[in-house]
Amino acid sequence: MLGTAPALRDAAAVGRLLDAGAIVIGKTSMYELAFGAQNERWPAPGNPWRLERSTAGSSTGSAAAVAARLCFASLASDTGGSIRVPAAFCGVVGLRPSPGRIPRGGLVPLSRLDELGPITKTAEDAAVVFGVLAGAPEALPPHPDGTRLAVYDLSEVGPEVAGAIEQLAALLHAHGARPVSPPELDLAGAAATLWTIAAADAASHWLDRVRAAEHLVHPVVRDRVVAGSEIGARELESACASHERLTEDARRMFGRLDVLILPAATCVSYPLGARVIETPRGNEQVSAAVTRYTPFATAAGLPALVVPCGFDSEGMPIGAQLIAAPGNEELLLALARTYQAVSAWHQRVPRGSAELER
Repeated sequence: MLGTAPALRDAAAVGRLLDAGAIVIGKTSMYELAFGAQNERWPAPGNPWRLERSTAGSSTGSAAAVAARLCFASLASDTGGSIRVPAAFCGVVGLRPSPGRIPRGGLVPLSRLDELGPITKTAEDAAVVFGVLAGAPEALPPHPDGTRLAVYDLSEVGPEVAGAIEQLAALLHAHGARPVSPPELDLAGAAATLWTIAAADAASHWLDRVRAAEHLVHPVVRDRVVAGSEIGARELESACASHERLTEDARRMFGRLDVLILPAATCVSYPLGARVIETPRGNEQVSAAVTRYTPFATAAGLPALVVPCGFDSEGMPIGAQLIAAPGNEELLLALARTYQAVSAWHQRVPRGSAELER
């Protein structure tokens, strides 16, 4: 639908990377219009850990390329979790920054809630790339002793995911972080807020073009865009007011804690093409299961970082999501670097990719 003409200029973020000496080697597969979690029209890239498993989306290939050691880092975009879930499923680091930290000029838009961020092998690599993208490359601060760390309720994820996150938290506590009680979060309200705004925005950007070229757009994507056009002004206004409330509530929440740890998803990577998966809630639609924990940071305007923290019994990666107050990306990166200095999950390489490392 977008045609085949090449862009006439670099996106602002790409320009910053090129100015810093980055070498762009290609582009990766992604979900159509970045408006979903599993490729519909084109074959999804296999997860490097098991090629018949999903990388989720919408930044499908960005996470797979880094996990397969095809590149030092990749760019990705995140509205409802499109950096974070693929990073978790592929055992790599993914950072969704605070609004405004990385310029979005040249990004093909989905929503006002879109952000650009890096996917990398390690937290240290993420800090390097983020520094360039944010226009402020600088050394990370040391992990501050006494970081107030809370772990959100883990009762709605599987025991292997919960156990890995609990071990991550215990290791951070053993290295200076101070445990505090977790807050209560309205995850469902945050998700409703996010998807109402995102769907309405998507329709404002794409409805006319989708209707003019329906045969070039997958029916699932078309239906989402059309549904966004049916959101009324009052409903959108209510969602925007909710977004502002969530942002203010989150700022107050971070008055008593520094970092909150959440699951990245309710599950690990599922079989390619699956529509329903089993979770502690029972059988759930894939899209609901993989985005239960990611909308909150988006709807509240918070930075969020995913770091690998283990593997399940089938050898698939498990990721934890760390969120902080707006502008505190450096704290998240420093905390993740501290964790990776005393753990080794990030050093594992998918079978077949080890040769590339050598």
